[in-house]
Amino acid sequence: MKKKLLLIALISVFAIALTGCGNPVIRFILGTDKAGDDIEATTSTTTEEVTTEAVAPAKTDNEEFDKWMKEAFVKEVSDSTINLHYTLKDPKAYGIELEPTFGDLDFTDTSKAERDINTYLADLKKFDYSTLSESQQLDYDVFKTYLEDNLKKIDFNMMSTTLGPVKGVPANLPINLAEYHFYVEKDVTDYLALLKQIPDLFDAMVSFENKRIDEGYGLQDKQLDEVIKQCKDFTSVKDKNYLITTFTDRIGELKALDETKKNEYIEENKKLVIETVIPEYEKLAKSIESMKGKAKISGGLCQFDRGKELYELVVRSVTGSKRSVSDMITFIEMGISDAVNMMVEASGIDYAGYTEYFNDGAKYGNDDPSVIMDTLKLMSISLYPVGNKTDYSIKYVEKELEDSLSPAFYMIPPIDESVTNVIYINGGSTKEESLFTTLAHEGFPGHLYQHNYYRSKNPAPLRLTMNFLGYSEGWATYAEIQAPEFYMFPEHNDAYTLLEQANKSLNLLVSSRIDIGVNYQNWSLKDVESYLSKQGFSTSSAENLYDYVVAEPGNYLEYGVGALEFFDLKEYAKNALGDKFQEKEFNQALLDCGPCQFEYVKRSVDKYIETYK
Repeated sequence: MKKKLLLIALISVFAIALTGCGNPVIRFILGTDKAGDDIEATTSTTTEEVTTEAVAPAKTDNEEFDKWMKEAFVKEVSDSTINLHYTLKDPKAYGIELEPTFGDLDFTDTSKAERDINTYLADLKKFDYSTLSESQQLDYDVFKTYLEDNLKKIDFNMMSTTLGPVKGVPANLPINLAEYHFYVEKDVTDYLALLKQIPDLFDAMVSFENKRIDEGYGLQDKQLDEVIKQCKDFTSVKDKNYLITTFTDRIGELKALDETKKNEYIEENKKLVIETVIPEYEKLAKSIESMKGKAKISGGLCQFDRGKELYELVVRSVTGSKRSVSDMITFIEMGISDAVNMMVEASGIDYAGYTEYFNDGAKYGNDDPSVIMDTLKLMSISLYPVGNKTDYSIKYVEKELEDSLSPAFYMIPPIDESVTNVIYINGGSTKEESLFTTLAHEGFPGHLYQHNYYRSKNPAPLRLTMNFLGYSEGWATYAEIQAPEFYMFPEHNDAYTLLEQANKSLNLLVSSRIDIGVNYQNWSLKDVESYLSKQGFSTSSAENLYDYVVAEPGNYLEYGVGALEFFDLKEYAKNALGDKFQEKEFNQALLDCGPCQFEYVKRSVDKYIETYK
């Protein structure tokens, strides 16, 4: 998925991820140069050791804890209308009534977030851990660690931005609006009210960015140029802008409204899009243009004062891993070495297939998304536990947004509605030959399957709102890398399977290593080119990759390190169980704990090992 389209409360600690995915696809071709690079050894900030897991759980749930978790959930989803709407179809069932709002637009004020976190932590300490059931103890630990990690990031708020080229508001707001479902008439009026508030939102974003510039944190020109292009892409179509066409489709499904009222809303929406939304995007582009030339640095995050400290926190947040950055470098480089060895193994098995793969690439045959999804779903049954029945639809990104959005992403449905799950495919960057693995990532057994499987376990609603990208993107990447095993290539099957898996791993791990190099070790573009050359890779994509990791620090690690953590746990379980290892039951242990930090995923795996040992 990547990434994940974020909600408007981007600066908020509790911003909820709506969708997922979209790292640029860079294909590295092996050459003959030797690998090698010096590593700067440093320590990183990590969460405290987990000590509560040794406390025996209660046999029944603590009702007071469940009540408190529900209250925390209600509070967190009520910060903005978009957050609320994408989380709950029927907020009134939870006692929530919220006037249309994008939330608090004072992005500089973190006092409320800090106060809320400290209040939550104090409340948690009031519960006797031994009175909690096993699932409640997990919820307690996951939420407590989540709060502690986010509290450490509060001081770095001014180093965050609402204008990021990948996770920023300009790129993601249109798709959030286009997928805003109308269940009742109030959803329509709330939506139209939000369109009227876009000028306030954009003014707040520009004001915040100018304050960041004043404090020396302004975005670099290449990043600003990308956002300007996103704005222009969106405004390139006016009368037939997709916020007009999709609105007509969505309101057409609202059976309770008569045609006269529907037409009135359609006209009001069209007027707002043409006279408010599009002009605001045009105005925003001009404001961003005026910010060019004001950046104080021209490279990675570490160039800022305390930038390395922030990057350590970013890495912990996006990966969910407790490894220090220096340990993570070693971890990544071992993964790169393993992937290269897989390629060597493939060349030994079938050199003709090895050569043909790098000349022509793998061909999966069918390019019909529905057929591929059915195939993946059927083939997944042997390795993954059966989940609940899941309906889905596949849509394509609008042409004017192809350059701005991810190659593909999955839209998470509200937790109280089994609506059709939606996967978006970006035809501008997702090619037919990559559809099989793309849909394995977004669909079965990736995001769509994982989310619906965990949801079928009836978890505490708060767990479904917390954002663990290392787990969610790591799982989807773990599924994607293993997907070629589900397909029988007509020729050179063994070699092609190994090469597909190795190449996908290399793409993400090399990119992850460069992300750390640029943002933590102050690598320049020349350093990136040198690293790629030493590793034996083509340097043709070096500049694009350098620009990307500068713009979105840590983004690649969600995928690369997240997947590596899952494969590491798999190896750990195999070593512990030997012939008793069973992949389907192991995958169930990974899934049953739900999205969380990897120290708690390991706890679930340890329980699996003890069960089968």
